[in-house]
Amino acid sequence: MAYRVTRTGRALIEEIGANSVRFAHYEHAPAWFDAADRAGMLVWAEIPFVDKVSFGDAPASPALIDNARQQLIELIRQNFNHPSVATWGIGNEVDLALASGKLGANADPRPLLRILDDLARHEDPGRPTALADCCEATPGDKPPGFPVLAGITDLIGYNRYFGWYYGNVGELGAHLDALHAAHPHTPIAVSEYGAGGALSQHTDDPRGGTLAPSARPHPEEFQSWWHEQTWPQLARRPYLWATWVWNMFDFASAIRHEGDAIDLNDKGLVSYDRKVKKDAFFFYKAHWSGEPVVHINARRYVHRAQAVIDVRLYSNAERVRIGLNGRTLADVPCPDRLCVLHDVHLAPGRNRVTAQARFGARTVEDAVTWDAVEAATSE
Repeated sequence: MAYRVTRTGRALIEEIGANSVRFAHYEHAPAWFDAADRAGMLVWAEIPFVDKVSFGDAPASPALIDNARQQLIELIRQNFNHPSVATWGIGNEVDLALASGKLGANADPRPLLRILDDLARHEDPGRPTALADCCEATPGDKPPGFPVLAGITDLIGYNRYFGWYYGNVGELGAHLDALHAAHPHTPIAVSEYGAGGALSQHTDDPRGGTLAPSARPHPEEFQSWWHEQTWPQLARRPYLWATWVWNMFDFASAIRHEGDAIDLNDKGLVSYDRKVKKDAFFFYKAHWSGEPVVHINARRYVHRAQAVIDVRLYSNAERVRIGLNGRTLADVPCPDRLCVLHDVHLAPGRNRVTAQARFGARTVEDAVTWDAVEAATSE
């Protein structure tokens, strides 16, 4: 998980059942590392070498090289003794600007990456180096001579957003298999994956997709569905040495008008203020945590547009009993932590939907209230 350290943040990371944190693309206060040490989290720590080495057809300048070297030296020397640190990250998506064709071939990031990789090995021979790639073999034309970054560092992470920024969500697994075949001796991770989810935007058909991932809307139900399709592809590939959802929390990001917010990246599993856990949070909690989970989805979709709906839940129980307005509807199975009851007919007006599961001697329940607007209108 990528996250900003607060006591609340650490508690949420532990609650979801994660065991690793990829720090964002800048150096962090000592409290971040202390919190990771105490929580037993493995950390990818990283310097802010991001997107490109220059603004034109030019290699990295001496000043940029010196700055990057100094930041990496400080990162390693200040945090060398933190047991949580598993790898030193030397760059993030430094092939992004080249992939867009906005820079010339001389703006190749590989020379600087090699300098930084050598420096990290000198400063800390005992930890591997890593970098995060954005664009190798992703959909879309690449300019001639587009650089492949795999093999420069000990480890590589791929930031991949199939079904969000490009391609189809089901293409991720085959894409990773192809990268693994192309680089069989380099350990591969998925260093970013995610989709936006706005708390105030909803849909009855998440498979209809978002209208614009870099604009509006971002239905929360689409985010949930997207993770339901993506995580199994990752879980089935044991050659991945790690995966990180991007992001644990919504976070500030300038020049964005996405979902229901401005200047906010809404890919978080939790809201920016740490107060609201989105439905997708409970999808991963059901997979990763040993704590009993029963969570009804679309709880913020109160005023329902349709009178006949699917009730979707996340649970790590084998079966969940679903009820409507005081009567039991069905016991449904929960394969892959997803429990679905199709074609539930809501009554006119307010409806109370309940879910209940047994975990040994313990019963865990959840409930939501939905207003069936269409049903009330049709009466």
